[in-house]
Amino acid sequence: MKKLEELLNLFRNEFNFKTLSNGTELICHTPDIGKDAWLHEVYYKLDYLEINELQNKMNFIFPEEYKNLLTICNGFNFFSDSMSVFGARKSYKRIGDESHQPYDLYDMNLENRKNKNLFVIGSCDDNENIIAYDKINNIFGIYHRDTYQLLDKFETLTELLEKKINELLKQN
Repeated sequence: MKKLEELLNLFRNEFNFKTLSNGTELICHTPDIGKDAWLHEVYYKLDYLEINELQNKMNFIFPEEYKNLLTICNGFNFFSDSMSVFGARKSYKRIGDESHQPYDLYDMNLENRKNKNLFVIGSCDDNENIIAYDKINNIFGIYHRDTYQLLDKFETLTELLEKKINELLKQN
């Protein structure tokens, strides 16, 4: 997760950012898109009790790397949803600071029930593909959203995130 922390620090140093009352960081204001539009959103981190509650709700013990990510941030959206990591959504309010929430990990896994061996933790490639952990083979992968075909596999979540983040940085 060191690469993610380095990227977040780079974003904070390079772009304007705003920290909301709930701890969420909005990075790189894009007023040409909309007065409240931001290129990146990094959601408030979770403590270990909140992570345990989320695991209980999901009825699944998360891979250690994903738990570590949740202690850094409760998910994120980079480059206007080009890549997202899901987290614990605490509010569905549509206005104010509480409107900035991660996609709900629980709900997103309910939507992706077709393959129960996958624990879906995010999306990438402009929402064309999902980022998931294969519970049987203990690997992280990028899967086609509709067919669940494995497109790329990784031993670690860090490797996967680094690859996708580097691709996005080159494109933008």
